[in-house]
Amino acid sequence: MDTLRGQLDRLIIVSGLASVELGVLPVAQPSPVMPLAGFSLHDEDVVFVETLTGEQILQDPGEVMAYLAMFNLLQEAAATGADAVALIHQAVARLP
Repeated sequence: MDTLRGQLDRLIIVSGLASVELGVLPVAQPSPVMPLAGFSLHDEDVVFVETLTGEQILQDPGEVMAYLAMFNLLQEAAATGADAVALIHQAVARLP
């Protein structure tokens, strides 16, 4: 649990950086979409999708737009700023 506490504390610290926007999806709220794999968008031109066996690089505009739309839905549902930090503090308080 010490490692998890440290990770959550680090998120709180990083959330205060001007160059970071931290979003937390509340567990008690249904997610608007369910990504089947981790992904990262780069300049709306390419998506890197993490799969079980490696990484896919998607550059087809239609595929990129689908991931961008999913990201926007997740971003809209996420708590940010003080609300995100409050959720992290609540998670820490529930740890044994």
